Amino acid sequence: MAKGNETAERAARLLEALRKQGETNGEPVLTVARLKELADPGATDEEVLQALAKKPFAQQVVLADKKALASPIALAEGSAALAASGQLLDYALGRLCAADAPLHGPAKIVGQVDKALRPAFQEALDKRIANNDWPEHVGTQLVKNKVLLYLKQFPPPPPPLPRKSAHAELSEKLLRALELQKSAGGSAYPVPLSRLLEQAAPDSKPALVKRALAEPPFLGEAVLGLPGQADGPVALGADREALASSPVLLDAALGVAKKQPVALDKLAEVVAEGLRLSFTDTVRRQAEAGGLPASVGSRTHGGQLELYRKDRLLPEEMLREKVLARLHQLRRGDRYPIALDELLGEVAPETSPELRTKALNEKELKAQLVVVAPDQPNAPVVLKGDEERAANSPDVLHYAVGLLSTAERPLWPVAKVAGKLHKALRAPFTVAVETLVRENKLPASVAVAEVGGKPHLRLSKHELPRPPAEVLANKLLAALRRGHGQDDYPTLLDALLRHAGSEDAKVIKGALALPAFKAETVVVPLPGGGSLVGLASDRERIVGGPRLLEEALKAVRTDDNQGVRVGDLKKKIAKDVQNEFGEGIDKRLATGELPKTVGSLRIKGQVYLFLVADVGTLPAPRPEAPTRTTAEERPAEKEKVDFARLFETAFARLDKEKGSHNLVSLVKLRQEVPVDRDTFDHELHRLRKAGRYSLTGAEGRHGISHEEREAGIAEEGALLLFVSRKEG
Repeated sequence: MAKGNETAERAARLLEALRKQGETNGEPVLTVARLKELADPGATDEEVLQALAKKPFAQQVVLADKKALASPIALAEGSAALAASGQLLDYALGRLCAADAPLHGPAKIVGQVDKALRPAFQEALDKRIANNDWPEHVGTQLVKNKVLLYLKQFPPPPPPLPRKSAHAELSEKLLRALELQKSAGGSAYPVPLSRLLEQAAPDSKPALVKRALAEPPFLGEAVLGLPGQADGPVALGADREALASSPVLLDAALGVAKKQPVALDKLAEVVAEGLRLSFTDTVRRQAEAGGLPASVGSRTHGGQLELYRKDRLLPEEMLREKVLARLHQLRRGDRYPIALDELLGEVAPETSPELRTKALNEKELKAQLVVVAPDQPNAPVVLKGDEERAANSPDVLHYAVGLLSTAERPLWPVAKVAGKLHKALRAPFTVAVETLVRENKLPASVAVAEVGGKPHLRLSKHELPRPPAEVLANKLLAALRRGHGQDDYPTLLDALLRHAGSEDAKVIKGALALPAFKAETVVVPLPGGGSLVGLASDRERIVGGPRLLEEALKAVRTDDNQGVRVGDLKKKIAKDVQNEFGEGIDKRLATGELPKTVGSLRIKGQVYLFLVADVGTLPAPRPEAPTRTTAEERPAEKEKVDFARLFETAFARLDKEKGSHNLVSLVKLRQEVPVDRDTFDHELHRLRKAGRYSLTGAEGRHGISHEEREAGIAEEGALLLFVSRKEG
């Protein structure tokens, strides 16, 4: 057989044996010598190595050394397993280690294998060093901070003990002092690092202390609560949880924070990383349960828990935190919103008004507080973000309505009530009120009434206002009852209205038309205008009485015809009372019981009535109409008179002198103001039109004199004789 074919066949046998060995899970890694025994024990060493090097068989295997029978060998696809195997590490170390040279570095060891295996072998060694994972017969020793390997059959001499450095010695002292502090017990443990240094090394320099804290054994056995902070607490590693939950750590962390209050998550950043989770959990639980140290305060702001040391805040800041903390408590109950004064009385009853004002104007508090009615000193308040809750609060609804609703003016539209509130509450408040009104669920203290098709609110304790017409009608009835039995009863309606203080024609008309008023009164229209009014229970006394006879006669007689026939007088009275009126006159004529102011006489068989005051008096002659003159014939005009000033002066003096109670006779005023009648009437009309004065008719209780009749102003069948000054 040709030599080439023989070598190829041998290589094939070797590969087949190597493959079968892997499939049967035999020896994990074979050497070339062991493979020879299994596949071709009769071949020489040289023939086996030559066969393994023959192409293409050489590409299908990997060897630590292609020229050594002791070399480990594996199929190419198993090169990673070969690199990580203990056999390869043994082979490489075996080529180096000796009794006089036991220690060798990883790089030198990797250099003992074929180049193709070196990267995987290096990676495997690095992994073993990182995990400290070595075969039982391989050892390691740290020399100058480098890991060296050896075979345990060639143990290296023990390394010389290093001389302890100053920072290593200080590290040991600090650890011993910490252990003593723990054994002493009490509240002094965990201990602030500064106190530990005072006990163990009071004169140590900062640089030395820094190195000692970073050295074993202190570094491995102790935990610094606030790394890099001299006042941070320190404890043994076994007490890690106790340190994380210690009030000393919380107090120290707050002592480091530059700005307070500070968010818990932000505060935790200064705490040792391994303690942060336990620290934040503990502080949060304490804050929720009210178990924080007395020196520490907390609040919730923007959804985050914030903390502060009470001695780090100004008085107004401390008051701010008390206010906010109390509001956070109250929002969980039903006393929220709460009136500002009530809130301050709970959290700071002894605080001066100046400090309260300063705290309420503090920028951060104003940013977190919503005052329901900003311009009211004792309005309810809520935390920002609770505007919707405030807008739906029955207490806020009662308060808002109470800002406007009074006994005099109880009803107010919803928009006006909402306008008194903080702008953020107006829209939701309006929606809430509309819903309550629609569902008939308003609180008992608030009532609603519809005015002009829109809901109006009032406090329930304030009665609904009565319509003006009803109020006036009641006033008129009360006045009639008071005047019952007086000389001027029944009375003239104009006089009754004047005493009631009403000038609104619409209101007067409505009052007189009310069924209740009409049912209780008798109103008899007088000839030429005006009416006589009295109680319905006195109808007979009124219709057939002397007052109606006298007033009717005054209205019908004229200066040129001062006597009136009885039949004609009857016809001037309203038809619904004509018969009763006529019967009353006939009865009085038959019994001779005419009023003292009225007389009677018979002319051609007809009875005439007249006013006694007209007897022996003649009407004044009518003034002749002024003749027109040309401008040349008109005398020079006098200086223009200030009628308004003269009239005002005369009115004020006469009203004061006569005690007229804002009711002055035109007779006196014409005498006092030196102008002709036309000018007087014209200027007085202007003053009335300007709303400064008003005129009323004479009651005629004792009759009207000729002088009064001449001074009066006739309007719409009534003789206006008295002037009143309008207020305002």
